[in-house]
Amino acid sequence: TTLPKIAGQLEQWLATRGADGKPANFFAGQAPTYADVLVLEFLEYVADEAPDDVAASSSLAVAHPLLFGHWRRMREFQHISEYICSPTRVPKPDDAFVRTTCGILGMDLPKYLTAEVA
Repeated sequence: TTLPKIAGQLEQWLATRGADGKPANFFAGQAPTYADVLVLEFLEYVADEAPDDVAASSSLAVAHPLLFGHWRRMREFQHISEYICSPTRVPKPDDAFVRTTCGILGMDLPKYLTAEVA
């Protein structure tokens, strides 16, 4: 499973779960739930490790506007925004975790893990 495939599945979920033929704003209901927080944290992790992949102009963001709109909406909640910027947020994973996760998601390793050691 790759990041574009996961993003496509999440995009499809939002596209087909809204009322009156409109896309859904959240993954399970009319207000944020734990599912929305999980998707937010997933995209925050990708942003931490591969920011170019989630930039507004990236091909991934352009191809999945509902998913990235959801991410922006979730980040606008004051308590979530404060948490994301907080030093108490999940510490940055170690190199082994990053390598494993990138392998599972089919992502390129971040530049800091591919740089030659002098």
